[in-house]
Amino acid sequence: MTNLEKIKLFNGEPSFKLNKRPFYSIVIACYESEHIGRLLESIYLQDMKDDIEVIISDDCSSNQDYLNIVAEYFDKISIKCVKTDYNCTCPGNTREKGTHYAEGVWLVFADHDDEFIPHKLKGIKEDIIKSNEKYLCVANFHNVDPRTGQVVDEMIQTRNWCHAKFFNMDNLWKPFNVHFKKDLLSHEDIYITTFTSCCLYKVKGKDEPYYIDDFCYNWNVEPNSLSRRDYDGREFIEVFYKDYLDATGTVYLQALKDKLISPLFAFKNCGATLLYLYFYGVALMQKRPDDYLDINITHARNFLKKVKATFKTHGKPLTNDNLVQLTKEYNNLMWIYIKERASKSTGFFQPFISFKDWLNLLDN
Repeated sequence: MTNLEKIKLFNGEPSFKLNKRPFYSIVIACYESEHIGRLLESIYLQDMKDDIEVIISDDCSSNQDYLNIVAEYFDKISIKCVKTDYNCTCPGNTREKGTHYAEGVWLVFADHDDEFIPHKLKGIKEDIIKSNEKYLCVANFHNVDPRTGQVVDEMIQTRNWCHAKFFNMDNLWKPFNVHFKKDLLSHEDIYITTFTSCCLYKVKGKDEPYYIDDFCYNWNVEPNSLSRRDYDGREFIEVFYKDYLDATGTVYLQALKDKLISPLFAFKNCGATLLYLYFYGVALMQKRPDDYLDINITHARNFLKKVKATFKTHGKPLTNDNLVQLTKEYNNLMWIYIKERASKSTGFFQPFISFKDWLNLLDN
């Protein structure tokens, strides 16, 4: 049986067995992944053959020509190939399938058109072992324009992406039953970040992963990627506003119910979520005053109702003034940080309505 024939079985069997448990399990969600060669080559160039397994998780690709490229690496890297039960078009679903076959100590996610910086994963391994971190490590990565190869942005100690993150399987992923939210079309990385931050709070009493000050990954942002596509002139965050909410504030409320986090931790993070929703909302309403998606106001209103139903202050119902006061307790740097982060999704804006008036608008 040829390597290509073995791959097309999609049975999760490794192309060759390692002599020990791999340090890294790298899960790659794929769909007609014609550029996967550069990612596999970058993994091969880590020179860590006994320390890495790769799991190709295919989302029922119609055209499987890319598997010919995978076959070229079947003898160079220990590769498992699996396939989703149906074409789900949700990156989280496809990654989730791959995690079920991961046997490594640390779980890593890579996009099929990205690449690791050669030889960097060895240093990351040494740093992790030296630190004695047991849960979650976060390194740096580059945002790269694949057309020019130029670094567009340096992503340092970022929390919202799964890129350059290392999740411990034995102490974090499995014990806390971490899963990607099923059928979430976008913001699946933020969902995992939010949930694992709650897990860290449970075990450490604080939301602090171990940061590794080194760049190990290049994120090649293709023009037709989900976050860069044109949605009839609408911004990505306007179309997927509800997904963002489901990946942040809704997770904090559920984590509070599940007793993963304290009421104060949940309250502060729900307040931050409302602040993001406010900045996103007013920026997008300014851009499209005549045809802004009003359903997003409904989503924000429903979340505000849930927050008010969950929290009380001194035994009394939560008011908009309480929420305004909470955000005032954030220092100016936090306000600036959240506004700048929001503007990366919406472009520059100047709020035309105050946070309190926006909350009052949601109450109407």
